[in-house]
Amino acid sequence: MPKQRVFYGWVNVALFFLIAQATWGPQYSFGVFFKPLIEEFGWTRAQTSGAMTLNLIVGGFLGFVAGVAADRYGPRKVMWGVGIFIGAGYLMMSRLTTLWQLYLWFGLVAGIGVSAAYIVPASTISRWFVAKRGLGLGIALMGMGFSQILVPPVLANLILNVGWRSTYAIIGGGVLAVVLLLASFLRKSPEDYGLGPDGIEKRTEQNTTEKAGAPDGLLLKQAIRLPALWLLCLLWVFIALPGFLTVVHIVPLATDVNPGISARTAALIISVIGLTGLTGRLFFGYASDRWGCKKTVVLCLVLMTVAMVELMFARSLSSFIIAAIVFGAGFNGADTATIKMVGDFFGRRAIGAVMGLTGTGFRIGAASGALIGGAVYDATTSYQASFATAALCSMIAVALVFIIFRHKPHTA
Repeated sequence: MPKQRVFYGWVNVALFFLIAQATWGPQYSFGVFFKPLIEEFGWTRAQTSGAMTLNLIVGGFLGFVAGVAADRYGPRKVMWGVGIFIGAGYLMMSRLTTLWQLYLWFGLVAGIGVSAAYIVPASTISRWFVAKRGLGLGIALMGMGFSQILVPPVLANLILNVGWRSTYAIIGGGVLAVVLLLASFLRKSPEDYGLGPDGIEKRTEQNTTEKAGAPDGLLLKQAIRLPALWLLCLLWVFIALPGFLTVVHIVPLATDVNPGISARTAALIISVIGLTGLTGRLFFGYASDRWGCKKTVVLCLVLMTVAMVELMFARSLSSFIIAAIVFGAGFNGADTATIKMVGDFFGRRAIGAVMGLTGTGFRIGAASGALIGGAVYDATTSYQASFATAALCSMIAVALVFIIFRHKPHTA
């Protein structure tokens, strides 16, 4: 084949960056719709946040299926499915009349789509890169941060101007158009181009385990026998719980404790999380290549703990902004470095399936965080106990990192 001028791995990175605007922007904006739905239907916060819980649980348990499908069929076909399910879910949300429909369209249908919206980009980028895996993941997943910056304020303004129903209809149509188009250009692996990871030509690697064209790494049946896989799954629980508790409930928290903070202003707090998340993903993704995942993840988790404590006592807008800055960098950095750790530990051969399994822990933690925030508020009319729990989870995650590296696979 003629020599590639641009390594297609970077094209995949750019495509996933753009696709994230459509798939994750609405997901991160659930808090913007929170009070409009409650005000119209009279649901409790636990009932409303329960839809997010179902969305994350469905996504978690189907993440393994999505990962296996990406390994077998490649990212293009799976991401087409993502666009169809998420788009259809939001289109039907515009016709919402009862609580069970919220759970059906957002919790189940959109949840099926979201099941692959993270696993496929993460596993595909990990398949295309080794030496620059952290950087590639950091740039691709920065799209999630940009979606937090751009989408919540836009949707908050749309809700004020055209109502939440029309806003959901616009989201649904946009997701279908953007994802189906961009996913058409995704490609599965460098081996399809006669290359190895990072664009290295295969003929320069005749002595490697990939000389026959098969990606390196463990088979799924080998990986599931190792404690490291299940410990990583547990680590994800304690990273995602405080993460999604914050993402889902920081808007109602801010408007509750300070009546001077409007819903539109509170939506900007999510954008701050996204903005610092960009820096966190890029910097800590690059740092994980240079420093290693262990030091990087621990540092990020310490930042998350500081942010959770700050949110326990935040009252002013400036306090929320400071907490959002620290949390955004820490959570997004920990996310990027931990997903890199999965690829480093188990290799590329069954990367989609392995990430799907470990990602189940992320979804369980995320679902728990969303539900705990609403349930604790309904019981105590305060979020303070929720964020105290979140801080404790972040500290437990630090301890788990040290335990995991004691069980690092010998093949890694």
